[in-house]
Amino acid sequence: GGLYGVRGQELKERAKETLEFVGLLDRAKDFPYKFSGGMKRRLNIACALVHQPKLIIMDEPTVGIDPQSRNHILESIKKLNERGCTIIYTSHYIEEVEQLCTDIAIIDKGTIIAKGKKDELVEKYSDLNMVVINTKDSTEVDIKALKSIEGVMEVMLKKILLKLQISPLIIWMI
Repeated sequence: GGLYGVRGQELKERAKETLEFVGLLDRAKDFPYKFSGGMKRRLNIACALVHQPKLIIMDEPTVGIDPQSRNHILESIKKLNERGCTIIYTSHYIEEVEQLCTDIAIIDKGTIIAKGKKDELVEKYSDLNMVVINTKDSTEVDIKALKSIEGVMEVMLKKILLKLQISPLIIWMI
């Protein structure tokens, strides 16, 4: 908080508020090296909130932590947003994005491939399915031929892993 000009009694009060907000007030006197990974993540979030930012960027805050901490973080993010804080949230967990976000951008290899309101994206892409095939020899995969099949929306090949994004209609044609 001191980096943002929060000092003295105000810093103490905000530290207490943020520790309570992330569910760590009862551990305020403990050293962080004794904390679990999830508790450390919650402490990081508390530190980021001491100066009461209007914007916070969270890069996969729930990766690799226990379910209790994950749930607490998700609830805290909802409360932050309700208080008027804008949150830029990155995640590979689609259920978190659905639960937390109103505006979504899907990024693949640094490029935005889809963006919009949650409901718009669900409506646009919910009827697509992903098929993943492990190939023995990727040199024999004819990507051009696969893309020409009716209902195949996208073809991705990485080493021996072939991914097809298909419309459900293709399932009925097999």
